[in-house]
Amino acid sequence: MDISKGLTINHMATHPPNAKYPDTTAVTYDEQNFKVTVIYNDHSMYVWDVKDIKKVRERGRMKSL
Repeated sequence: MDISKGLTINHMATHPPNAKYPDTTAVTYDEQNFKVTVIYNDHSMYVWDVKDIKKVRERGRMKSL
């Protein structure tokens, strides 16, 4: 699920059949650069730009093999 594509919370109420989502292990917020970094239990890491909360954008991702 890509939260950056939703403009309201309503899009998160429906989930694709058989969808699986990893658990969040850690979250940090960089106040100076307006970045949220999230690490999941599948060893992936996502960085989100939240400077404009109405236009949250993914700024990077890393996945462990």
